[in-house]
Amino acid sequence: TNTWATKAPMPTPRSDAAVAVVNGKIYVMGGDTGGGSATNRTEVYDPSADTWTNLASMINGRKSMAAAVINNKIYTLGGTKSSTALRNNEEYDPSSNNWAAKAQMPTARSWLSAQSANGKVYAIGGWSGLLSLTANEEFNPSSNSWVTKAALPTATDSMSSAALGNRIYLIAGMQGSTVSNKVWMYDVLTNTYSAQANYPTPSNAAAAAGLNGYVYSLGGDDYGSSIYSNNYRYDP
Repeated sequence: TNTWATKAPMPTPRSDAAVAVVNGKIYVMGGDTGGGSATNRTEVYDPSADTWTNLASMINGRKSMAAAVINNKIYTLGGTKSSTALRNNEEYDPSSNNWAAKAQMPTARSWLSAQSANGKVYAIGGWSGLLSLTANEEFNPSSNSWVTKAALPTATDSMSSAALGNRIYLIAGMQGSTVSNKVWMYDVLTNTYSAQANYPTPSNAAAAAGLNGYVYSLGGDDYGSSIYSNNYRYDP
């Protein structure tokens, strides 16, 4: 209907959290609860009942991390705590409400993109605490191991990203101190990138999702005084 509706609010107010969907429920993990304080709280929202439930907390409180889902398990990657970029990789199993530490990322970073494709998790770009990164690392949950893949063509952090099949779309973000409108498609099968149509508005820290063959990218800011309500749909 192209309309918005207010639903039950989260128990824990926060920004810079990670979000993932498993079996029709929305999991919210970590984030900034104010003043730069990183939480380890995990909560799940059931859209059918419009209710929230508190879950087991992450092992390490973090903000500005990324999350991806494989085989109904959630992987939370990187982030920051006390302004330090992290390599953390924690796995959450909704069926047992349990967190487990997994092999850490080779590259410490926050504000990265993480997507799952072809049975693996891809951690791309991000912020080292000093500069934007080109790092692209692949995590195999079955072997609990990482492999370095083709680097992002331009060092970028704070991208929005979405996966459609075996292709990951990496949208806008920050290239150092410059707000970007660049869009890359990473093909996990060929380990190659291709440039896509530029994003309509250079944007920092937007959010994205893939649905029915389209990529939707929402919000973001100009890394200055403007915060956007943009809702763009990309047709590959």
